[in-house]
Amino acid sequence: MMAIIGAGTFGGYKIDQWLGNDFKGFTLGLMIFSVVLAIVYGTRSLLKKDGRPKSEDRRSEREKEGL
Repeated sequence: MMAIIGAGTFGGYKIDQWLGNDFKGFTLGLMIFSVVLAIVYGTRSLLKKDGRPKSEDRRSEREKEGL
C-alpha cells in the first residue's frame, strides 16, 4: 500500500515539477487518487478467503461431492 501511495505522489510531484506549476495540483490529485487506490487494494486483499476465485471454490466442492 505504501508503494502505491509513494508512486502516485512521486509521479504527481514530477509532473508538477516538469510543468513548473506553482500550485501542486497534480501532486495533490495523484496523492488522493493513490490513497483511494491503496485502500481498495488493501480491502480486496483482506477480503479474499484463500486467494482462489469463487468459481474454483465451487468446482472443488463439486469434485468433493463426486459430481
